[in-house]
Amino acid sequence: MGNIQRSKIEDQGIEGEDLFQGWLQMYDAPFLRVDNDLETYTLLFQGKLKRPDFLLLIAGMGLLAVDVKNYKRAKKSNGFFLNFENELIYSVEFEHAFKMFLWYAIRDKDSNDKDQWYFISAYDALDNGKVIERANGTHYYDIAEEHFTLVSNANEIPGLLKKRRGITGLLTQMLEKAVISTKLK
Repeated sequence: MGNIQRSKIEDQGIEGEDLFQGWLQMYDAPFLRVDNDLETYTLLFQGKLKRPDFLLLIAGMGLLAVDVKNYKRAKKSNGFFLNFENELIYSVEFEHAFKMFLWYAIRDKDSNDKDQWYFISAYDALDNGKVIERANGTHYYDIAEEHFTLVSNANEIPGLLKKRRGITGLLTQMLEKAVISTKLK
């Protein structure tokens, strides 16, 4: 790729991804880190779908896509901002195209605790965020802390699927109940 200089924001993102990977490894969580180089990404999806940073294997359920963020907290809501046009819309498109849940794992950049990750699904972010328009015309969702699930142990990640809203979340819950009731018989 040559000598391409990364921006401060890109470095911040890579730092977050490295910390997330180390956290997953600490708990022996099965994952695949997705390479974000443009050469590894089909032109068909560029500018249309969000590419996750990790694919996590959830035993008995399949894959969970995770996009890692290393952000400062929003001052008013004490939650986090997500860009509407370049994040949330593309994340939902990814879910539709790949039939796979996409979650955000956000680390509080100003926190010294590297084991705390704030998770929220793309749909829940859309459902619960307050639209903020910046002076440059970009739209962000300010999502209050109460809408995130704080995860400090990677073994808790499968439980996130129970919190997933929408029809897919309901179907997942119904399937789990059916499997459990079958096992009890």
